Amino acid sequence: MWQVHAQSNTLHGNAIDLGNECYRLTNSSSYQRGSVWYAGTVDVSQSWEMTADVYLGTTNNSGASGMVFVLRSSDASELGGNGGRMGYGGNSANRIEPSIGVQMDTYQGGNHADPWYDHLAIHRDGSVNHNSADALADPVPALLSFGNIENDTDYSLRVTYNATTQVLKVYWNCVERLSEVVDIEGIIGTNEVKWGFTAATGFFNNQHRVCNAQWNAMEEIIAPEVTACSGEPVDLTVSDFALNPIWSPATGLSSTNGNTVTATLDASQIYTVTYEDVCETEYTLSIEVDVAELPNPGLPSDTVACDASVLILNNGPWPAGIIGTWDDGSTDQAFTVSGAGNYTLTLEETESGCSTSASVDVVAIDLPDLSLGDDQVVCPDEAVNFDFSGYDSNLSYTWNGLPGSYTYSTTQMGTLILEWGLSLCSASDTIELSNHPSYSVNWEENPLVLCLDDVQTVSALDITWDGEAVSWLWNDGTNENTLDIDEAGLYSVEITTPNCTFTYDLDVEDSPNQGVDLGADVLLCDSESVTFDSGYPASATTWISGGVASGTQATSTTVSAESATVIAEVSIGA
Repeated sequence: MWQVHAQSNTLHGNAIDLGNECYRLTNSSSYQRGSVWYAGTVDVSQSWEMTADVYLGTTNNSGASGMVFVLRSSDASELGGNGGRMGYGGNSANRIEPSIGVQMDTYQGGNHADPWYDHLAIHRDGSVNHNSADALADPVPALLSFGNIENDTDYSLRVTYNATTQVLKVYWNCVERLSEVVDIEGIIGTNEVKWGFTAATGFFNNQHRVCNAQWNAMEEIIAPEVTACSGEPVDLTVSDFALNPIWSPATGLSSTNGNTVTATLDASQIYTVTYEDVCETEYTLSIEVDVAELPNPGLPSDTVACDASVLILNNGPWPAGIIGTWDDGSTDQAFTVSGAGNYTLTLEETESGCSTSASVDVVAIDLPDLSLGDDQVVCPDEAVNFDFSGYDSNLSYTWNGLPGSYTYSTTQMGTLILEWGLSLCSASDTIELSNHPSYSVNWEENPLVLCLDDVQTVSALDITWDGEAVSWLWNDGTNENTLDIDEAGLYSVEITTPNCTFTYDLDVEDSPNQGVDLGADVLLCDSESVTFDSGYPASATTWISGGVASGTQATSTTVSAESATVIAEVSIGA
């Protein structure tokens, strides 16, 4: 946008500079005329807007004549005639042509087909006659009320031109009054034109002045097409001609006010911008921010490469327009990882240039090569031991599926599986454990009970043994497979097979029944008696014959002055 302000301008006729960008074109005196032309030229091949504050005096019925906003060629006349010509029209010598004029007429001139009200119209080439072929837009009242505009009031004049549609619009106090298709460049013969204001009085008069005139090359207020990358800021801009813009919603915006705001979004968003023009007319514009949607690179979580194993990372396939690049610059669909490191895949959408990345850390772990050794055959009840204490203390161990430590001892035979691991890596080994044949001795009695003067022979043979020769060694030093036992004690035998040695113990006890000794025969006199005691409890002693206890259980029996055979039976233990 560029602006030309009313400064360093040229004045003609009765026009004077009042300062502060105000110019009086005529005083309230008869037969005055004046013009102001603003510095340089303007390009009417571009859309533009002109705004100014215009003053048309204080006298109504006897006031005259009006003002004209003029576009002209550089070599056209700078000031036309007075009276109803308003400094614009005139004879062939001084009328301003080629030109376009927006007429602000405050006097009903009979020879110009003026209406009775203060009016606006569009003319060309110095014409002020509404019946002329050079009258481009018929007169309309400046005020909708058809009221008087010579009332000591500054009015806002706004003229806009759309260079594409060639529509010229005239606004009076921000109310659109005229809209006409006008080929300005075709009429004037050039796109570079002078612009300014003219005014004149006749017998009747008024003061005419113009202030704060501005020319702005306009740009069409359109919704920009915006493509953004996820999470990256992008500026959203509407024309500076959109006044007091308010953005909604506030999602992702740096501000909700301003012609340029910054949006940072993760997903596409439609914003509404509400703004005003110079006349405070409100407009609404929708702006869509299209956030490029990139797929997830799909790399796995940080992972582990075990024992120099190969890890394959995938790059796609991706939708059309998406390119995946590894951090080494390659675009291979399959990327082979064979060692520790950080690996990054970046996806880029070629149309928008947006990208997203993902990385994976790969940790390489080399597990030690543990071995349980060859299958083992051991003697029954012999423990098999394993010790891996010399390896990494961070290793984990499971033995047949049960968590354990680096040492293990077992007497159970069968398959033993060791699994060891670190992080996500693991390995295993298997061993078969079995027993040598067992030489089994089953004592008939244990403990063995010896009766009085008893001798027992015990055998240490395994009648099921079908292996090679064995040997026996008793704890008394003998080496037969049997042993005669005649006294209590602890006996053991050590049996040696070709692979194992087995020891069996035998406890030998004396029976509690060690017999009854009633003593020598006894000769009694007529008056004598003798008592015999069994030495055992009454419950264990039955007197078979003799004495008072004959046929009963008692600890003793007495024989008095008679002949008797005393027999005691003791039953206890074995």
